[in-house]
Amino acid sequence: PKYHIFGHIHSHHGMITIGSTRYINCNVQGENGVLRSALLLDYDSGELLTVERNKE
Repeated sequence: PKYHIFGHIHSHHGMITIGSTRYINCNVQGENGVLRSALLLDYDSGELLTVERNKE
């Protein structure tokens, strides 16, 4: 597959490429409950963007 998108492994936020598949771990809760910014995939370009969260 072109993409494998998941979001549970708290310590491995982000993306890696193995062969022709991009693995995207899009979890927003890091270790110790720290919240991270969300990830947004532009499917057409393959660009992975960070969406800043509202801290209010």
